[in-house]
Amino acid sequence: MERVYKSLVDQSDQDFEWIIVDDGSSDNTKSLVDRWIQQKLIKITYYYQNNQGKHIALNKGVNLSQGKLFTCLDSDDWFYNNTVEIIKKTWVSIKDKKNIAGIIGLDTFEDNSIVGTEFPHHLEKANWINLMYEHKVKGDKAYFYELNILREYDFPHIENNKHMPPSYQLYMISKKYDMWLLNQPLKYVEYLDDGITNNIWKNYLIAPDNYAKYRIEIMDLIPDTKRKVINAIHFNSSLILAKKKYRTNGFKNKVLILLTKPFGLLLYFYLMSKVKKEKRNEWKKKDRKV
Repeated sequence: MERVYKSLVDQSDQDFEWIIVDDGSSDNTKSLVDRWIQQKLIKITYYYQNNQGKHIALNKGVNLSQGKLFTCLDSDDWFYNNTVEIIKKTWVSIKDKKNIAGIIGLDTFEDNSIVGTEFPHHLEKANWINLMYEHKVKGDKAYFYELNILREYDFPHIENNKHMPPSYQLYMISKKYDMWLLNQPLKYVEYLDDGITNNIWKNYLIAPDNYAKYRIEIMDLIPDTKRKVINAIHFNSSLILAKKKYRTNGFKNKVLILLTKPFGLLLYFYLMSKVKKEKRNEWKKKDRKV
């Protein structure tokens, strides 16, 4: 988090608030933040919650925010020194914001190489779903949302489900809004070994209800047939573990969901085999320590 803090202190435009939602950490986060607050270099609001998952922490951050735009910085992300200034100037320059939910900029690695691909240079704005599927834009990006619009799309809160794919909000927002595109690096990212990106299969197991809800909600929004089939398989796999039962009545792709049930079962068995393999590896590590 030190790197995040430094990047915010070094911003060319200091007109922002950093809201830190501590999702049940057991390290020295609070004492670290207390020291930063005492330094009074930037405005910081700290909030602690029992561990509920990043998506619920984001809901709280949105709820606590008082500005016009909102973005999320993970502990392994940090801004370019002029990011806040660029975003504010870009937002002011957009004359017609009626159907614009925010701005998407580029993520880069520490060596300044772009994560994934740039946006098509002929596009000024785009619907996020079209951007991903029609224009084949790849890689993580930097998202800055209009706060009042974002508040309409809270992540669902299902008890004991501690993860939700971040793209849930993007799919929901894309039903109604476009995003302004900025082919400019705004945020550095680093992928930690224990990060969400590297533990996707584990998230299926700790949040089956959330994943089932996510898959059924986006089912009719996916324009690509192959991805739609994959999504249906994942939905059926999550459904086996989920406590809630999700009806498919009213969905255009109800038949596809029914046809892919056997493949969902196979995926479920595959995930269970990964769980057993990891447990065996943990036991072997314990035996070696003894």
